[in-house]
Amino acid sequence: NKPPMRKLVLAFFLLLPLAVFAQEHAAPAEPDKVPYDPGKWYTGVHMSVYWFSYRSPDLNSLTPEPIPSSLGGGGFNVWAGYRLTRHVDVRAGLFFHSDRYSFFNSKPVQLNDTTWASRRGSTGNRPFYLPLEIRLTPFGSHRRIQPYLLLGFGTQISRVYETSFRYRQARTEEVPGQPGRWGMVVSDLEIERKGFLVTFGAHVGTGLQVRVYRRLGLSLDFAFGRNLSRHGSVTVNGNFGLTYDLAGN
Repeated sequence: NKPPMRKLVLAFFLLLPLAVFAQEHAAPAEPDKVPYDPGKWYTGVHMSVYWFSYRSPDLNSLTPEPIPSSLGGGGFNVWAGYRLTRHVDVRAGLFFHSDRYSFFNSKPVQLNDTTWASRRGSTGNRPFYLPLEIRLTPFGSHRRIQPYLLLGFGTQISRVYETSFRYRQARTEEVPGQPGRWGMVVSDLEIERKGFLVTFGAHVGTGLQVRVYRRLGLSLDFAFGRNLSRHGSVTVNGNFGLTYDLAGN
């Protein structure tokens, strides 16, 4: 029995260096996966749209001032956000655009037996839109795919121009380029700035953010709410763009 035992011992000592070599050159163990840390702050650039609608009174109502039919716009919006927890954060945005929106005419006013007056307004260039929102992320902001809910408040600020004109109801003439159509003849026309129009709205919404590369993500959301201004009706807004998470501590 001794010869076989000697062969086994000899084989053991011959294979031992090979085992040590293989252990030293084996692939290192995969380290534990580090959870994603989005940090407290984030920023973003979105393509945003918003719309405020109004309940427009009839021209023969007793409303003395022009009432807008709707106010809205779209443009690139710069966002900044702060995470209170992994599930709750606040964010604010700011953008402006150069669109222009007309009001309805005001109720006509009779100045004397032959002359009437009316007013018409419009929002001016470069109106601002400032949204402030709370974002709720049920599954946590550390995940790659993040559905979320929104609760927010939006403010629109724009300069107002007012057009005042006088006319005689009994005096009409054919509208140029429109045969058979007759319109009033304006005797006096004046356009002036009338300060600023501030519109408020509250909204709720939902959205989805997906982290596509390191700390860079794509997000899309939509919200619907109430125009809180006088004669206000509903408000709608939406955002699509890039979000970047700043590094944690």
